[in-house]
Amino acid sequence: VLDLAHEYNLRVVEDSAEAHGVRPRGDIACFSLFANKIISAGEGGVCLTRDPHLAEQMAHLRAMAFTKDHSFLHKKLAYNYRMTNMQAAVALAQTEQLDVILGLRRDIEKRYDEALRDVPGITLMPPRDVLWMYDVRAERSEELRAHLADEGIETRVFFKPMSRQPGYYSPEWPELNAARLSADGFYLPTHTGLTAQDQEFITGRIRAFYGAA
Repeated sequence: VLDLAHEYNLRVVEDSAEAHGVRPRGDIACFSLFANKIISAGEGGVCLTRDPHLAEQMAHLRAMAFTKDHSFLHKKLAYNYRMTNMQAAVALAQTEQLDVILGLRRDIEKRYDEALRDVPGITLMPPRDVLWMYDVRAERSEELRAHLADEGIETRVFFKPMSRQPGYYSPEWPELNAARLSADGFYLPTHTGLTAQDQEFITGRIRAFYGAA
């Protein structure tokens, strides 16, 4: 993608919403600060770039394209995307602890992997560069999710693919991998406050469901 884009003098904007801690490779990387992300300010996001010109343009557009003397003259169509000082402080404090946060998430991923690797009916997903949410595919996934809900364990289904969105759906669409994944995939609880005991309880209920306790 990068080679093709640069050949035609195009910019690459990365959707890095859930990839805090992964080194960007495009021209601009956009990270989310929504409440359920690895680092959060409640809402909004951060764009990173190594290009001083792009950085200047983004700063200009996020603040309604004011002229430098701030005379309420807008030089182009722009946006009010400025982050509040309070949001910035919340996000910055977490950024300073990013290595610790990512380490805790690696521990969570390892514990899930070890507890679920041999469970019949559960398919683990490929290794992740950084753990946002722990995702699995499961046989009888709806029954399993209902079983976990009865035990007070919240789960969330995979994102639905574009081919299944009402605005785009057509019965002529082929059965894509994304559709197959969304049919039986879901996320297990994943947050830095999750303890080893919490995970033991969660994985124990999954193992019991499949008779692997």
